[in-house]
Amino acid sequence: MRARTLIIALVLGLAVVLLPLPALARGVPETLAATRSLGDLHGQSAVVTTPFPIDFLGVSWTHGAAPKVRFLTSGAWTRWQVAHEDDMPKADGRTFSSLVSAPDDATAYQLNGEAETGRAVAINTTDGPRAWTTVAPVAEASVAQPAVVSRQQWGADESLRFNPDGSEKWPTEFYPTQKLVIHHTATQNNDPDPAATVRAIYRYHAIDKGWGDIGYNFLVDAAGTIYKGRYSGPAGSMNADTPTGENAAGFGVTAAHVGGYNSGTMGIAVLGTYTSASVSPAARGAVVDHLAWEADHHGLDPQGTSTYTNPVNGTTKFVPNISGHRDWGATECPGDLFYGEIPSIRSDVAAKIAGSAARDTSPPSTPTGVGVKPGKRSISLKWLASTDTGGSGLGGYEVWRAASSAGTYSKIASTASLSFVDGGLTKGKTYWYYVVAFDGAGNRSAPSTKASATAQ
Repeated sequence: MRARTLIIALVLGLAVVLLPLPALARGVPETLAATRSLGDLHGQSAVVTTPFPIDFLGVSWTHGAAPKVRFLTSGAWTRWQVAHEDDMPKADGRTFSSLVSAPDDATAYQLNGEAETGRAVAINTTDGPRAWTTVAPVAEASVAQPAVVSRQQWGADESLRFNPDGSEKWPTEFYPTQKLVIHHTATQNNDPDPAATVRAIYRYHAIDKGWGDIGYNFLVDAAGTIYKGRYSGPAGSMNADTPTGENAAGFGVTAAHVGGYNSGTMGIAVLGTYTSASVSPAARGAVVDHLAWEADHHGLDPQGTSTYTNPVNGTTKFVPNISGHRDWGATECPGDLFYGEIPSIRSDVAAKIAGSAARDTSPPSTPTGVGVKPGKRSISLKWLASTDTGGSGLGGYEVWRAASSAGTYSKIASTASLSFVDGGLTKGKTYWYYVVAFDGAGNRSAPSTKASATAQ
């Protein structure tokens, strides 16, 4: 997937903030999607060419095993990879894969396996048409919840929630929050464009799975940015979402993250796969901050276990107040390593509520050794690792870009790695960059020295 610009002025601290957009903002790309029915798979399917580059591929089937998938890029096929079964609930009798990230400029795909009534959807959330829109900044609402990127800011197409006749596919329902559930999205780690991934998950859940909206209440990227998930405005409304995920009475909106137990639970998902990889310190810190607000706000003991009662059908389950998806059903979610951290997350949430968590105010060291290398419509950046002595741990790096040395710089990516490839650039145009390090508490270093290169 090609990285694209998402300008987010991240406001840190324990405050509910809808991050303000400039008065005139270039809208996010329109989501492009192409669905193809492939029939019963007995070996390789036909090659499917798409009318746009593929960012993600989702696969579903009724019987059989998860098929393998490969992509055509730059005239060559990638290796076959398994489209792993999704951890989220099944829909319409179909088993769905997690979204598979495609390589840059993939123009076709092919499936291979033994599965009945195969279907695939190619999704592109980076190259669609954009529009310039006028947006009024939204002011602070309270002093309790961490900063949240609104649905409008990450580019939710609210029309996906409605049927052609104007009716809402899944009208909002609200109940008191009893449990807090941790997930991972089973997508790629070190995501170069998290907002694009959120848009792809939204499209996949809302349209292809038929849920009418994204299944999670909130999502978190590796940089610790929190994204608003399931729409929580009044039923039938288009642009009246609430940053809290609640209605005026403080009841939480029902999402679709734990089958059979959605009403009265809040689901927060970290972008990525954490079966054998660790969650970044920044993402973990954001999860702790959000869960601390939820638990304190709803009077839940973060280290307690109690009986959940489904307010719709009376089903009960004895589970921790802060739990992993696998505590509710047969699933690997949120991954072995992330699940193993949940006991310490509960402790950190309790400490934050009690006010005993030490505040890290020391920024990481400034990144050094920033180097750039031009490529075909791209520029590759590398830098040396920063250090953090404040106690919260190094969270990652932000990459900032401008059209001139003294120009206005915009954040184009957050990454946990020591390199980044800025793609989709204009041939012959020179771009300027600097890198900023951030820690788990959200402290940021001074900008690195600037470096420039001209895209080929």
